[in-house]
Amino acid sequence: MLIQISIIGTLLMGIITSYEDIKTGKISNIWITMSIIAGILLNVFIGYGNLNYITTFIINCIIALAVGLIIWLGGFWTAGDAKLFFAYSTLIPL
Repeated sequence: MLIQISIIGTLLMGIITSYEDIKTGKISNIWITMSIIAGILLNVFIGYGNLNYITTFIINCIIALAVGLIIWLGGFWTAGDAKLFFAYSTLIPL
């Protein structure tokens, strides 16, 4: 059930952030923050008691953050896109 909630949350955040980005050209940090918090909490609940899942989730988040940062520093993305990429990587279950 939590996996379905996570996928629905990802789709909902995608719709909200896409609409805001198209309308204003910016993505509010509140949506990014809410996505990251929700993604971390959902994945902790999904992997509760499974240390391997939690460890893999943390490694996945670190890699996504590093990749987003590298792409942003390379000038291929804006900072908002890099933050949104990290937020989506926390929302999507392993």
